[in-house]
This record gives sequence, structure tokens and C-alpha cells, in this order.
Amino acid sequence: MVENPEVRARLALVVTELATNALRHAESHAHVRLSRADGAWLVEVLDHRPDLPVAVPEARGHGEGGHGLLIVARLASSLGWYAAEGAKHVWALVDDDKPASVPDLTTELQAGGGQQG
Repeated sequence: MVENPEVRARLALVVTELATNALRHAESHAHVRLSRADGAWLVEVLDHRPDLPVAVPEARGHGEGGHGLLIVARLASSLGWYAAEGAKHVWALVDDDKPASVPDLTTELQAGGGQQG
């Protein structure tokens, strides 16, 4: 159980964004795995399109979509993916002590900011 409401909200958003991407882009069923270790939650979403790479896009204009991985990258301490055994595994590590950093997309888009680091 996730006791801290801020961590619970960040975790829910990360799971939702990664699962939505898998369903939308891979057009296959998806599996979500959630595990806990060392003060962090590991979210792993598997889909069956290992040939379809994952990339955090640059910021886009309003109404263009595609902001999910940008949000996940800001909420998680680490984000990545790998292909194995006919599946793509997209993962994010959500630390208990990392403060929320949901981007203000309106401000970032107007300033032309994109994904950092």
C-alpha cells in the first residue's frame, strides 16, 4: 500500500501514462508490473511490439498530444526500456523522496522547453 498521498498520485500517473502508451502505440495487450524495493517503486509495462522504440519527445504544441513520457520522465528518478523475449519492457523508478515535478506544459511549451537530461 502506498501511504504517502503525493507518492500515490505520482505513481498512479506514471502507471496510467505508461499503460496508455502501450495500449495506444503497440496495439497489443499490455501487462503492468509494480514492485517495491529500497524506498522506490518500479513500474514496468510490457507490450508485444519490441520493434517499436521508446523516446521522450521534445515539447509539442497545445492539442498535439505526446506529453505522457515527458511527464513520466519528470516524475520518475529513472526511465528506460529494453526488448526481451518478444516483448518491450518500459520501466520507471518512482522514489518515495523525490518531490513531485509535474511540468507546467503551458509554460514550457510557450518557452520552447523540451526534455532535459
